Amino acid sequence: MTAPDWVEEFLAAIRRGVAEAAMDAFEGRFAEEAEYYTSPQLAPLRGRAAILAHLQKQIAGQRDMRGMTEVLNVTGMTALVRWRASYVLRADDSVQHYDALILYDFAAPGVCLRRRSWAVQWAETPLP
Repeated sequence: MTAPDWVEEFLAAIRRGVAEAAMDAFEGRFAEEAEYYTSPQLAPLRGRAAILAHLQKQIAGQRDMRGMTEVLNVTGMTALVRWRASYVLRADDSVQHYDALILYDFAAPGVCLRRRSWAVQWAETPLP
């Protein structure tokens, strides 16, 4: 699917932020009142400050992150994205592989209002 440029730019910034531990990549990417669901079973993080603190802690706990995103659908200001990642946990040097569906609702182009994530698979093999 061909996604709007602003969706691809948003995803590129998020990938860069996570892969390079570049917190500046998240600048302006979440609305002040944004909600960030890490799982359908958990309450969301609420507010930009809480989201950025979560991302900073998460990123600090991993290294050698490789990730890719695939836009599956965009309807209006909502994008359904597949996110795949491989990384090493610093705590125990274990290699993790993650495959998830993420639904992004945008307040404005490139500014996330709500992020909902569903892990669909813990992969047994790394990304190609």
